[in-house]
Amino acid sequence: MCSDENCKCMDECCCPLKSKSLFACIWTLAHAGMALILEICELATHSLLLSIFKDNEMLAAWFASNNVLCAFTLTGTIVCLIGAVLQLIGHLKLNRCLYLVGLILSSIFSFLSYPYFFYTIVVQIFCIIWCCRFYRLEM
Repeated sequence: MCSDENCKCMDECCCPLKSKSLFACIWTLAHAGMALILEICELATHSLLLSIFKDNEMLAAWFASNNVLCAFTLTGTIVCLIGAVLQLIGHLKLNRCLYLVGLILSSIFSFLSYPYFFYTIVVQIFCIIWCCRFYRLEM
């Protein structure tokens, strides 16, 4: 997918590949942080509404099932945030192992942790390509 011939035009377009990789690290970190705040707020709201509507079985069941989904998404968001931090440290220290682990964690879990930000899917795909190219060519 990211062979030298197919993506070479993206390497130096607008700015150097190293800058694009740094942008991708900060982008992932910022959006994971925002998603974490939103997930915590949503989980707290669902828990509050569950306690309010505990007498209504149908609403209570719905809020309880949403709590499970929120907890799953919150876990993905935390893993994505950890991955973004590892990727940023790996980028700044030029540590290939940390960078790769962070890239894998943040790439897999970013799609789980951004249910609110639909535009991030497109940008995240470009970020993954840039980061893979940076890892392969400049680290």
